Formats: sequence, structure tokens, C-alpha cells
Amino acid sequence: MISPLLLRLVARVLLCGLGVVVTLFFPVRRGLVLEVFLLVVGGLVLETLVRATALAQPAERDSAFESALRRRRRAGSRPDPLVRLEDQVSLAVASALDLHTRLLPALREVAGELLLTRRGIDLEVEPEAAREALGEDAWALLRADLGPPADRFGKGISPARLRKVVEAMEAI
Repeated sequence: MISPLLLRLVARVLLCGLGVVVTLFFPVRRGLVLEVFLLVVGGLVLETLVRATALAQPAERDSAFESALRRRRRAGSRPDPLVRLEDQVSLAVASALDLHTRLLPALREVAGELLLTRRGIDLEVEPEAAREALGEDAWALLRADLGPPADRFGKGISPARLRKVVEAMEAI
């Protein structure tokens, strides 16, 4: 029995051949028509070979290539948001600009949520109440009107000071 792929290829080649015959009734370069015909037939043969190869591959399981490409998650690996936050903290310790542009917005967001859910204080609307709840050290970093650092390439926040700010946020 003839394969459906082979029948499909033969039908497409015959259809292209019919197109070539029709084209020859017009004033065109015959060499160019033959080259285009051979190019199309080559593409059709290539497509048929790819489909035949795909059909020969069992569909129940992935190939070794696909399995190797798939990113495996190790057991006990840390979630991506935690890894991003750790990276932000590392950058904030190293650079004042990274502290200002990366970590402080995340800390402000967390502090705003904690203040609103635990104390009913809106960080933006009630800055004085937020200042009392957070304490002076944390408020100095988390206030909304904090400008960019004077020295963008300067040292960031010390781990000890960051720990105090996080502890103040946890105490809300």
C-alpha cells in the first residue's frame, strides 16, 4: 500500500507541474520556470521527509533532545521570586543606586501592605502615622520623598541596617 505522505507529495508535484505547463504558454524565461519548479519540488520533498521522520518518532514520550532541553527543577530549589529578591538585596548592599531603584520600591510595597493590613495605615496618605509605626531608622529609608543617592556608585546599605529595617517592618 502506498503511504498517504507519498500520495500527498505526488499530488503536489503534479499540481506544480500543471502550473509549469500553464506558465509555458506565456512569454517567460523557461530556464527560470524550471529552476523555480525544481526549488518547489525540493521543498515539498523536504517537507515530506520531515513529516515522515516525525511520524516515525513515538508520540508517547519526548525525545532525548527534548528531555535535555527541558529545564529541570531540582528538589528543594528556591522559588524564582525569592531568588530575585536575594539578588536585589545583594545589589543593594553593593550599590546605592541599586538600593534606590531596586530594593527600596520592593520594601516600600511590603511596608505599605503590612501597615494597611495590620494597622489600617496608608503609607501614602498617612505618612506621620506610618513614621510612628515604622520607627525613625526604617522611615528614613521607606519614606516616599527620599531622593536619589548623591553618589550613584557609592556603597549601598549595610546588612546590619537592612536587618533593622526588616525587623521594624516585621514588628508592625
